[in-house]
Amino acid sequence: MKFPYRPEIDGLKAIAIFTIFLSHFPASYIQSGGVNIFFVLSGFLIAQIIQQKYKKNNNFFGFYASRIKSLYPQLLIISISIYILFLFFGEPEYIKRVFDSCKYAILGVLNIFFIRQEIAYGEDSFLNPYGPFWAFSVIIQYYITYYLIYEFILKKDFFNF
Repeated sequence: MKFPYRPEIDGLKAIAIFTIFLSHFPASYIQSGGVNIFFVLSGFLIAQIIQQKYKKNNNFFGFYASRIKSLYPQLLIISISIYILFLFFGEPEYIKRVFDSCKYAILGVLNIFFIRQEIAYGEDSFLNPYGPFWAFSVIIQYYITYYLIYEFILKKDFFNF
């Protein structure tokens, strides 16, 4: 099923990208917000997909299968490649931490691992090559919970779809 092109969504994506770009400069007045725009857009688009594609067939597992097929091959290839490169070129004293980061990135809970280790993004004692994967973990968790929340709201009849 192909959805119609929505130029306003591309415009919002551009605003989000620009906001994220600006927030990385220390003297910028914009410190956050772009990621929030992406989550709102993702929620909107996922709701459309669920409503039009999976809701008709009551295919709960189809939704998750499609998410896994689209996200995990890339995650596995990149995570394992980074770890292998680190084994050859990284500092040996950090191999355990990098292995743990790789493992938790693949499981989709790297952000939780960082929180438990009391590591704030970008404030680790060494340059962890998996640092940016915290956002990917949040996305995975978002996909897992979004469908469940969506179903709960529909079953409670909060909105009439």
